[in-house]
Amino acid sequence: MPSARLQLSTLSHRAAAWLRVSTAVCMLGLTSCDDPKKEAQIRWREEEIAAKEADLASREKALLDQRRAAENLQAQIKQQGEALVAREKALKDNEDKIKQAKVAWETKLRRGPAPSTTCERVAVIDPASDEVYFERNGDKRGAIASTTKIMTALLLAEAGDLDKELTIEEVDTKCAPVRIGLKAGETYTRRDLLTALMVKSSNDIAQALARDNAGSIEAFAEKMNQRAKDLGC
Repeated sequence: MPSARLQLSTLSHRAAAWLRVSTAVCMLGLTSCDDPKKEAQIRWREEEIAAKEADLASREKALLDQRRAAENLQAQIKQQGEALVAREKALKDNEDKIKQAKVAWETKLRRGPAPSTTCERVAVIDPASDEVYFERNGDKRGAIASTTKIMTALLLAEAGDLDKELTIEEVDTKCAPVRIGLKAGETYTRRDLLTALMVKSSNDIAQALARDNAGSIEAFAEKMNQRAKDLGC
């Protein structure tokens, strides 16, 4: 395109030069005598100038048409390039979907059938992707049971200082079954009690740890409820 603009500019300068010559010739004709020979030369010169001006105008128009055609071609090439990029993206997206579907199918084949279970409610979930592998009565409400032990263990682990010792009090032994049989006055580390809690799910251990952590069972229950809300439960 720069070359086309250069040619147009050059032609414009030439046209201006011919115009100046034409004007001079016309002025010469106004001041000439009645010499037939000179008048013929002047007419020949005027015709030559007119022809060259017409030729210049034609060439300028041709160059302008070429420039417009080149601009249209550039626009078409740009559109085709954008369409090509869009098609490549669509192909890549389709390839990714096919790969994901293949992985899901292969994973399902490796997984095999769902295990036989007798519990009323059960769910098997991938913690990394939140994908539910198997579920039965997942939305049915029921007693939270040992979920309270898991929340107790979570709060204690987050609080830290697990090697600190605590002494069992009489109130810790007065709880609903199941109990491991703690006695008032016994001393254990938080770590030992926490380990026993996760193995045996004993209420007296959970109560002793809760009291030690928050000062009372009621205060610890509030902490559990708040942590559950924070987790989206």
